[in-house]
Amino acid sequence: GSGTIDGSALTGINGTYAEIAQALTDLDTDPTNFTSTLTAGAENATDITALETANGSGTIDGSNVTDINGTAAAVVQAVADLDTDPTNFDSALTAAAATAADIAAIEAANGSGSIDGSNATDINGTAAAVVQAVADLDTDPTNFDTDLGTSTATATDITAIETANGSGSITGTNVTAINGTQAEIAQAIADLDADPTNYNSTLTAGAVVATTITTLEGANGSGTIDGSALTGINGTYA
Repeated sequence: GSGTIDGSALTGINGTYAEIAQALTDLDTDPTNFTSTLTAGAENATDITALETANGSGTIDGSNVTDINGTAAAVVQAVADLDTDPTNFDSALTAAAATAADIAAIEAANGSGSIDGSNATDINGTAAAVVQAVADLDTDPTNFDTDLGTSTATATDITAIETANGSGSITGTNVTAINGTQAEIAQAIADLDADPTNYNSTLTAGAVVATTITTLEGANGSGTIDGSALTGINGTYA
């Protein structure tokens, strides 16, 4: 009918997020603060955050939630918004860019749950973090782009990303150092779709052909080459 519902005295509103949201819509006067226990099922990460915004100083018990889905950043925020997290939960990442750090955070929080990253378009972060993120995903994207940001990279990590990213690209323009053997560094530079203008390198222990060091020097702009671990430099003296 045309009657009103005053829910201002309510202390808890429980159910799925959709049910709780509908209940709040149905109330003509909402409680300022209320707690919620989410029932078993999948929830969208942004919905959990919306509930956190609406519930004042109330708490959210998400211990029964089976899935938290959304962008990697949204899932991390949703886990932070829950006052009681599920022990294990699955996540399907929506089509968007993800930071490697967010994927790692989900893996650390989800117990025995799985992460479906098949729709992720980008995985950004340091080379080592991106390699770890790909390992953390239970379903990898077929193709994904990566921006390594301002960071130091191990050459073999760049090559591992190139192997995993299908037709994706790797932007390394802000990378400050690429370390490894000369051959590994040369391969990493070939694997990057956008190279840094200047970068430093620390060569790992071993012998190198002198001309390959000269090639590296020609490619690294104003960068430096630390060859202190080299055991041999072979070639003509000239």
